[in-house]
Amino acid sequence: ISKSLMLNKNISTRLEKQMDTRKDIVLNKLDGDNMLNIIEGEEIEFFAEVIVPILSSGDVYGAIVCFTKEQSKLGNTEKSVLKGMANFLAEQLT
Repeated sequence: ISKSLMLNKNISTRLEKQMDTRKDIVLNKLDGDNMLNIIEGEEIEFFAEVIVPILSSGDVYGAIVCFTKEQSKLGNTEKSVLKGMANFLAEQLT
């Protein structure tokens, strides 16, 4: 996805609600999951995505999203990497 597509855009309501749950999520279209749009008003075709919220002191500060447009799956490996990144960012906020 190009930077210009995301620059100065709001995150989708569904992504915001997912972040508020404070839970990691792995979605794979090949498993029948419905993909979660990340940008309000933009329909981008993904085959898989992983979303991990950035949490610090119980508050949600954002999320790290990994997705693929290729017909493949994402799983626990990608989730673990994103979790490490989110934890690193959360430590910087405290």
